Amino acid sequence: MLNLIKHQQTTFIKVPTKFMFEIVKNVDAYYQFLPGCSQSKTFNHKSNYFEGELEVDYKLFKSSYISKVFIQQHPQFYTITSISENNAVFKMLKSIWELKGDEKQCQANYSIEFLFQNPLFQHASSLFLKDIVNSTSNAFEQRAYKIFQAQQKNYSHSDNKEGNSTMVDSEKIANQDPLNRLISKKLIDEQQLNLVLRNQEIMNLIKQMQNLYQDQNQADQKCVEFIKEYLLLQQFKI
Repeated sequence: MLNLIKHQQTTFIKVPTKFMFEIVKNVDAYYQFLPGCSQSKTFNHKSNYFEGELEVDYKLFKSSYISKVFIQQHPQFYTITSISENNAVFKMLKSIWELKGDEKQCQANYSIEFLFQNPLFQHASSLFLKDIVNSTSNAFEQRAYKIFQAQQKNYSHSDNKEGNSTMVDSEKIANQDPLNRLISKKLIDEQQLNLVLRNQEIMNLIKQMQNLYQDQNQADQKCVEFIKEYLLLQQFKI
């Protein structure tokens, strides 16, 4: 008899919690960024409920399944629960996103449990569960950063037309988050950013380095050099 496979993990993402909620809730866009998802659509929309259909397409596996999606919204706290049962792919699949935080950072608690109809798929997924979950979680995280940074760039462009006072406010926001500033100046890319965000100690060192230099450009350059050295060492880490 096959047993349910379960896994959960927590990620801290530097985007507003409400913004991350909108990313997870937008099932129609999953096919644009979620690994293995070739099509996605929603229907039967009701208050805090809808149904979604995903088509999963791997080299040796292609199928689709429908999930019931339940949403709970509270101030600075959101829960999105997706349940799929007794279909061609799963006997049972349940995933839960719990999102909480503020306007600066979202704590994303993601849990999943599932049971495939096919015992072979169940066994294979148990061997690569951590990689599967990490790949899914990283896809949502990168999607959030990509959309959020594009919006911030548009807001910044609009703000420049409104006068110097808005420019000062934009600079304050950039100073609060040096990594976003490095991204906006194209000194690091999104992949490098995501790797750095996984290590809180490295994050703290970068913030300390920013305070060592009065010249912001010099501080940014030193941080970039530090980040590249850190990532290079990670490549050879055993």
